[in-house]
Amino acid sequence: MINLKRLKLLTVLLTCYILIFGIVFARSVFSDIGIPFLDIDKNSDNTNNHEGIRLVQFFLPFCPACIGEAEVLEQINQNYNVTIFGLNVNKNDPKEILLEFKANHSLSDDWIFGYSTLESERMFDIERVPTLVILDDLGNIVDGVQVSVDYDYIETRIQYAINHETDSYNTEFYTGQNPTLVAIFIIVGTTVGVLVIYFLIMAIFRSKKEAIMASAIKRFTDEELKKEDQNT
Repeated sequence: MINLKRLKLLTVLLTCYILIFGIVFARSVFSDIGIPFLDIDKNSDNTNNHEGIRLVQFFLPFCPACIGEAEVLEQINQNYNVTIFGLNVNKNDPKEILLEFKANHSLSDDWIFGYSTLESERMFDIERVPTLVILDDLGNIVDGVQVSVDYDYIETRIQYAINHETDSYNTEFYTGQNPTLVAIFIIVGTTVGVLVIYFLIMAIFRSKKEAIMASAIKRFTDEELKKEDQNT
């Protein structure tokens, strides 16, 4: 016979496990937004695959403002431990143009050059270049600007990234999925799933209990009828 107390304890433990799993999963998946891009050989890559504070510049090789900002980013690179991505929004350019851009402006080998993707452009609604996105070492957005910025501005944001201060940027800049909302949906969905499982288990338990009671009543009735037959 099913023990009701054990069943309820099992259900509570299952509920806690699934809720914890939902929260951990949501945090692990959405703590780092990840910016997809194509590397210099046009193979798929993602900023998630690289460590540290990440500065992602969407640019065009012959854009004067992009060139000026790239030189500022190189100064930042000399003074801070950061990973810089130079993503060309013109995906038709051969990699030789990127290599020439790197050489002409004395950019270090630390730079990761490649190309933006439609997905990454939609994520930040890229309408003009240069566009700079700064991520901390956890992958959270620290800042995003669609205008060329100077050394002091970037340095301040680097300090924000070091201290994981992510509340200073314009949240409308990021147009991808809202990690908080998605995490809430995951947790709510998980909770609903747990409740469905709970009520399903209870329904099965009640049906079995009713079946056992019906069987006992039938057995009792049969025995009483048998006794009456024997008396007569």
